[in-house]
Amino acid sequence: MRAKPPHVDRPLRSVIAVLITVLTPACAEVDNPYLEPPRPRYNTYVETIQPIVGARCSFLPCHGSKDRALTVYGVGFLRASPLFAGTPLTENALTEDELDWNYDAMRLRLIDTESAGEAHLLLKCLDPDAGGAVHADGYVVFYSDQDPDYIALRDWIATGL
Repeated sequence: MRAKPPHVDRPLRSVIAVLITVLTPACAEVDNPYLEPPRPRYNTYVETIQPIVGARCSFLPCHGSKDRALTVYGVGFLRASPLFAGTPLTENALTEDELDWNYDAMRLRLIDTESAGEAHLLLKCLDPDAGGAVHADGYVVFYSDQDPDYIALRDWIATGL
């Protein structure tokens, strides 16, 4: 015996149909920058940014933990399960799925970013004495905005804005 669909009376269906008809065209015309996160260059992420993230951020007590809001996979640290990754894990390289996860995790933190130099993702890495924001436990990733890795991260962010 098939289950009956949830009951919705005719007047309510009519109201819903009118709302959909009236609001759908209006919604389609709204310029909403929050619908799609920035897409900085993926190849640059893989070649330049992932090695920085792997060396400076993916430690187990830092962002190499599933308990953190920003979780990143790293060789020798947190890895995706083979079921998630879809491919066997190797000791010396992230899988494509792990790279995709890390890329998306980073770019999703850029949604409210208007300029690369003001990106919260970037400022959280910079020493507060150099104009950055306080990082968890006072950890400093970059002591200067002249650090080559800081500049690489800033330039990568700019490619998506």
